Amino acid sequence: MKIQNIFILLLLLSLTRCTDEVPLSFSTESFTEETFGICKTVSCPEITINYIKASGDKSISEKINSEIISYIIAALNIGEDSIPKVKNIDDAASYFIKVARLHAADFPDMSAEYFAEINISELYYSTELVSIEMNQYLYTGGAHGSANTFFLNIDPQTGNKIASESLFKNSRESYSSDSNTICMAALNPPPKYTFSSKACVVYRLFPSDEDPLSNTIKS
Repeated sequence: MKIQNIFILLLLLSLTRCTDEVPLSFSTESFTEETFGICKTVSCPEITINYIKASGDKSISEKINSEIISYIIAALNIGEDSIPKVKNIDDAASYFIKVARLHAADFPDMSAEYFAEINISELYYSTELVSIEMNQYLYTGGAHGSANTFFLNIDPQTGNKIASESLFKNSRESYSSDSNTICMAALNPPPKYTFSSKACVVYRLFPSDEDPLSNTIKS
């Protein structure tokens, strides 16, 4: 009878532990310049932000959300000086609008208005890794806009960032060797020709009209 009672107690404790664990989840959020009432009556630069917000364990989700918000704030910083100490998207967007209007006043002949588009989405999620893709496309004058893509890798158990190097099982040297093997297989040069890892990749990207296989090509 004692053994049965002990078993039941252990089962209850394990169930309690499982219910205490709050799973990490993501929801989608959006923000546009129309959030500001003044932009409904006065022209404002177009701002479109689609991002994700982590929820669940408070300490973990706060770390992840902080990284996401920091990325958005940095992306909206188009001033010459470092961005003021803003802590949220509203303030960062307000700063973007302020600088855009100052630039428009200084350069009234600009052919296009400033705009910002930022998209942040969950790319991969497992018990060991959360990978978040962050894209930004901004136009702040000139012939065309500027696009950038970044990836944020997070340990879902702690909320801490994971360094890119730790995602690879082997060392940087082994990875370089493996990538060169793959590149050489795709290039398939005659046996007497050799390429360094960087030179192989460069030739694959920018093949020459002339004979590229001049004995040995090094980076």
